[in-house]
Amino acid sequence: MHLINGLYDCHRSRVPVSAVAAHIPNSEIGSTYFQETHPDQLFRNCSHYCELALQPAQIPRVLEIAIQTALTKKDVSVVAIPGDIALKQTNYRKPSASIKRLQPVLRPSEGDITRLAELLNESKAVTIFGVAGCAGAHAKLIEVARKLKWPIVSALRGREHIQYDNPYDVGLTGLIGSSSGYHAMMDCDTLFMLGTDFPYTQFFPQKATITRGENLGRRTRIDMGLIGDVKETLGALLDKIETKADDRHLRKFISHYQDVQKSLDDLAAGVPGKKPIHPQFLAKVIDEVASADAIFSCDVRTPTVWAARYLR
Repeated sequence: MHLINGLYDCHRSRVPVSAVAAHIPNSEIGSTYFQETHPDQLFRNCSHYCELALQPAQIPRVLEIAIQTALTKKDVSVVAIPGDIALKQTNYRKPSASIKRLQPVLRPSEGDITRLAELLNESKAVTIFGVAGCAGAHAKLIEVARKLKWPIVSALRGREHIQYDNPYDVGLTGLIGSSSGYHAMMDCDTLFMLGTDFPYTQFFPQKATITRGENLGRRTRIDMGLIGDVKETLGALLDKIETKADDRHLRKFISHYQDVQKSLDDLAAGVPGKKPIHPQFLAKVIDEVASADAIFSCDVRTPTVWAARYLR
């Protein structure tokens, strides 16, 4: 169960993993043998590449494909090998190419970037909504927000990529988000979505112009959809967008977010010696005493709520 959960988490988080799963002896497959689990079927839905090696000669090539797939796709590969096959000899197969992580850069065409810039330049109240696809694009994201005076909303999966050192942050949206993040999206005339597959349709505005660049139109109606690396796309966009002076939309939700933060801090005000300890107070104290480079890992349900609200 731990292996299944671990591979599933890596699959969702796009972490490259190459796993070798032991199978029962080849001759016993299909006989309801002891611990016959069919790992090639068990892991298929939580991996990008999953194969069963039934001959020793398969293994060098299958392992090479598994490793290259995991590195290139940033995902999970699984090779299931029966125990008796793993013990056999085979000829060494020299890899056809060096196995390395390939990182091609994808960005929209010049015409698409120009059309996007025109749409954003014409908009009066834009909100940026960024999630996990913004990994590595923090500097460019802040440059865009600084130039156009836009608030930035994120979901939980985008926090570590977006909220730090961000004067344009107005909080999270979603089931454990804040009212400031929610209304910053609902009250905009253009929602600029970056690297997101946010599934909760009730948190999307119905009247705003919506632009996005990943899993186009799967969650909400969009007016412009572009595919490209977020960092590269924002870099290309910077030269084409105008520097704006009107920051009323930004100031409105910065103020709203400050009120939200104050109310959360008030809820977390602990009384020395009071039992039981309120979880809000505990989460806030943990945040205050943690080192600057601390890594937090929280469990599901309410611990996620306290982490989202109090861990900075």
